[in-house]
Amino acid sequence: MFCPKCGSSLTIGARGNFECPSGLEFSVNFSRELREHYPHAEPTGGVVRQMDGARRWFCSGCGDETTGTDGPCDCGIRMTPVMVHSLIELHPHPNGRGGWF
Repeated sequence: MFCPKCGSSLTIGARGNFECPSGLEFSVNFSRELREHYPHAEPTGGVVRQMDGARRWFCSGCGDETTGTDGPCDCGIRMTPVMVHSLIELHPHPNGRGGWF
């Protein structure tokens, strides 16, 4: 499982939720939605992508860069509008420069 905001591999936190090594801790509910939406993806940990300031989106299932939040990636799965809203409004991601996106 990969972070949809930076593409890094997610790990599993103490509450069973996903955590991005860049500092974003996903809620338990959103983590459950990711598991249900991408049932074949497993968190591998260890892969951290360096952010360059560009606002990109990544597939949580395969980690490939996507064309945006509404387009599918090469694996053919896209996030639901509810997931996108939760990701944007409730899950700020550190940008590596002291800000958030």
